[in-house]
Amino acid sequence: HYVARQCSKWLDSFSRSATGEVEHLDIDHANLYHVNQWLIKPATFEKNCAFVECLADPGKKQIPKWFCSHWWGEAILNFLRCIERHVEIRGLSGEDPYWVCAYANRQHALNDEICDDPRQSSFYKAMKLAQGVILILDPKRKDSGPATPF
Repeated sequence: HYVARQCSKWLDSFSRSATGEVEHLDIDHANLYHVNQWLIKPATFEKNCAFVECLADPGKKQIPKWFCSHWWGEAILNFLRCIERHVEIRGLSGEDPYWVCAYANRQHALNDEICDDPRQSSFYKAMKLAQGVILILDPKRKDSGPATPF
């Protein structure tokens, strides 16, 4: 809900209007690239930490129950709707942890997170810990609705 309240103050530096102007964002178009630029990176810069470290209880391990695979360019609202639908379909609680790379990796030190051996990557390690993988696909047509969780 923070993003919904704040995004109209953020500039969309990833696209331009027909006149070439950089425009302000709205919640229907805000995506993870925007959230990373305007929220995650500023919030984690000083401590060079992952965003989840800013939110989680100190000392409490965040073992993922679900590993999320998705596209950063999808609207953040569609991503959230998919997660909500996944929770509903699976009968999960709001406390079940999901691993999402943007929030779990240190965005200021991605070279430390991504390595030559995929088995040493945070992605692989999170998938090994998780009960399952949720793959969020974007719609095929504009009128087909939001992305679909699997």
